Amino acid sequence: MSLDTNQSAQADKPNILGFFKRHYILTGFLILVIAVTGWWKYEYPTGTWRYKMTVTVETPEGLKTGSAVREVTYINGPKILPDVSGSNWNVDGEAVVVELGHNKYLFALLDVDGSYKIVYDAFPYAAKSARDHIRYYKSLTGQKKALNPSQYPTMVTFKDIKDPKTVTQVNLNNLATTYGAGITLKDITIEMTGESVTWEIESHLGWLQQFYDQKLDGERYGTIDTKYRFVNSLSAGNFSSGGKNE
Repeated sequence: MSLDTNQSAQADKPNILGFFKRHYILTGFLILVIAVTGWWKYEYPTGTWRYKMTVTVETPEGLKTGSAVREVTYINGPKILPDVSGSNWNVDGEAVVVELGHNKYLFALLDVDGSYKIVYDAFPYAAKSARDHIRYYKSLTGQKKALNPSQYPTMVTFKDIKDPKTVTQVNLNNLATTYGAGITLKDITIEMTGESVTWEIESHLGWLQQFYDQKLDGERYGTIDTKYRFVNSLSAGNFSSGGKNE
């Protein structure tokens, strides 16, 4: 073997060793990432379930119904402070719309804190762990419950559906004052479902996209100075939230 060949072999040796060393370091790092990710998912699981809310109203022309399917995402995380929960909930979906005829509508809103709790109110369960919690609510598909009046969401209508400032809250105990004689709320039900989340509300509220960063009175934030106090408390997020709009 020539001197040049020996020198070349000696030069390649460190390169080969360096390659394998880098390879083992990278492999070890990937194994660590996979292990930590697996531990995190086991220790802090995430789960989703869907429910259909149906609102039924009695009218002189017969029953009128509207429904919407929403998805709840439960995210379990570490409890950093003793008095602060480590869990979070998100809701993707929309308000329920009941068309009552004669250009009159009833909307059952998405409440900021209530739209995920409504499932817990309908199907209470004392979970032993986050995994148990997720397993139970995912197992309820097909189960249906009628809500108690105390569990009903905020419900509104519009004097002019093309003008968001005309939104008004309705008295569920006396719909006739808003819609006319013979109009009464029959019931509101929750059904756990595997159906797709619905995104139909913009067909009724064409202006909705303009109000995801402001209140329905046009103010950027809630304010006590507005002359539209109830209107100023609502935004597009009360009608449609998450998923399609993010």
